Amino acid sequence: MSQDIEIELCFQGGGAKLASLIAVAQAAYSDLPEHQIRVVGVSGTSAGAIAAAILASGIDPGKFRSRLQDIGPTYLGRLRWTKWLRMGLPLIGLPFASRAFLEDFIADLFTIDGKQIQTVADLKLPLDVFSTNIRTGKSIARGRNPSDELREILADSASIPLVFHGYLSRSDKVDGGLINNLPVSHRLSEGAELMSPVVAITFFQEETLRRKRWPLSYVKSLISTSIDSHVHNSLDSLSLSNIHVVRTKTTTLNFKRALEEDLGDTIYGAHRDSFVDFAKAYKKRFQEHANYLTIGTVASRLVNYHDRAFKRSEVRVVSAVYSWQCNCLSAGDPSVNDTCDVEYWMIPEGDDVLSFGIQHLSGNEFYHMGDIEVQVEDDTGARVASETFALPPKFMKDSAGKNNLIIQFDHPLQKGKKYRLHYQVFAREVLFDLSKPARTDTVAFQVVNMQEVEEVKLITYVPSGIVGKVRLTPLEEPKGAVVTQYVEGRKLTDKEVEKLPRRIGFHPIGWVSTNMKKGQATGYLAVSVL
Repeated sequence: MSQDIEIELCFQGGGAKLASLIAVAQAAYSDLPEHQIRVVGVSGTSAGAIAAAILASGIDPGKFRSRLQDIGPTYLGRLRWTKWLRMGLPLIGLPFASRAFLEDFIADLFTIDGKQIQTVADLKLPLDVFSTNIRTGKSIARGRNPSDELREILADSASIPLVFHGYLSRSDKVDGGLINNLPVSHRLSEGAELMSPVVAITFFQEETLRRKRWPLSYVKSLISTSIDSHVHNSLDSLSLSNIHVVRTKTTTLNFKRALEEDLGDTIYGAHRDSFVDFAKAYKKRFQEHANYLTIGTVASRLVNYHDRAFKRSEVRVVSAVYSWQCNCLSAGDPSVNDTCDVEYWMIPEGDDVLSFGIQHLSGNEFYHMGDIEVQVEDDTGARVASETFALPPKFMKDSAGKNNLIIQFDHPLQKGKKYRLHYQVFAREVLFDLSKPARTDTVAFQVVNMQEVEEVKLITYVPSGIVGKVRLTPLEEPKGAVVTQYVEGRKLTDKEVEKLPRRIGFHPIGWVSTNMKKGQATGYLAVSVL
């Protein structure tokens, strides 16, 4: 019996082409499991983001097809009746249709059997949704924060300029397709191609459709050329075997055709069957290379070797200090990276300590830390030769209790000597929920693989302007964490805070817990009193 293979799907944006993307999602949900192919993650932009969220919902996409057939004519009719009245709105800074109109449509589409899918927490698959910040000119990835409102992040991704976003609109977020209409690069940068290959769902580009005889068609051609150039760059990063091309005559804004034809049994079924045929051929090619030693296999063996060596090591962990700087909270922009400085002090109590490991998580999940280097020094400040292995999330599948940051020492550490390990990584949306009044957010730490940590400090540098408006309280058991006991800890005193390094524009707050054993957790709840 053949073994299941896992893939991630990345959906290109395309406006009215959403209908054909739903057909692909239908095939992925209903047909691929019969061929031992499982989708384990999805991403997309604009209409592609909506299709990705549909598949991530864990609900039969056929129900969304029926829902779109039911509500689509009503929403399209609302636009058509007022078309000529709205034509001048973009000239005065207002969009052709309101943002509220778009959010209402998304909310209605994601109301299945009378129940609305409201937040990312309601989804069954990991989701990455992309929009564009026109203030910074950067692509923004959302969808991993369980509290994110689905209608909000999907509306951001699908806010076509002039149509749903005007120059007087308050939000800086517009359609993600402007600079990242096929966001495979984000997944590839996290090493996803090494364990769960990324399959791109794109559209056939018909050059003869480009016209520039009139000012409007000329502008549309310029925009399309810009968007498509980014799509081509994304496609160039994949092999041809990882690209499924959807051939449709429906253009981006031809919603009438999409409702009347693309959702019909003939065209919808053809798109569905086409993707099934592609997936079957993809699996065959994948299995032909199954006997090769993959990087994932090498990484798995490294983790297992380290796990055995680490369990034999006798190490006393004196302290663990985590210091986050809340850059995204300061900027009011969740796409801005936070930083996390980590410092461990340890003393070997055995003679064969050649390996040390840390399970570094973000929001109770493994994440890609990048190509970092852990600096190791002894108590005199002398560097200790070592090698760092920061393993991407996909390498940690079925490794919930293992370390994803491994440090191998060139020589055994000296028994009884004190050593310092230090590294810095990017972090995501630390205390970002405090950007809104009366909101809460958490910072937590769990001792996973160490027998004991004598002192744990969790320090968070928040913008200086809000430090007096944040209240810290003991955190109850972290949600989703498997702990044997919860250690309450305490808030850092004013004297302890004064001894911490200063950072321009930020002020530290923090928590400390002592004598933590394996399996125990600690942390705090931050409450915004703005």
